[in-house]
Amino acid sequence: YGERFTTAALTVAVMAYNLARDNFSVVVFNTKAYTIKRIKERIKTDELINRILESDSAGYTNIAEGLKYGGLELEKIKKRNKFGVLVTDGAFNRGGDPRPYLRYFPKLHVLALPSKQDWGRRVCKDLARLGKGKFSEVNSYKQIPRILMRLLRET
Repeated sequence: YGERFTTAALTVAVMAYNLARDNFSVVVFNTKAYTIKRIKERIKTDELINRILESDSAGYTNIAEGLKYGGLELEKIKKRNKFGVLVTDGAFNRGGDPRPYLRYFPKLHVLALPSKQDWGRRVCKDLARLGKGKFSEVNSYKQIPRILMRLLRET
């Protein structure tokens, strides 16, 4: 598996562990977005990781559709402290500007991956600021679990 799959699988494993008693959804996106786990669905962590590893990673980056699908899942629960976590480099090249899709989220935290595009980092910062969430940046994919765990503890 490539670095993207490894990153996604690690991220989901950390989320599943930290949110085991909560409702959470997992949406992955490339050219299109895919809901890997619905918000009220109960599945084992290894099954969730398998779904990630079996998903199609080829294609472009459609953050807008990913946010739309994630927001639609979030609308299915009544909890007051609802939030989303977006893991991306911010360099979208399909689906248009993702910022209008923040309306689906009471709060959106952004974990920014390393990007070759400087504007992608600015998009990540904008999404966190406009989404009333936290912005965290990683220099290496190995930092994701630790930073994500801290973010989830603070939320």
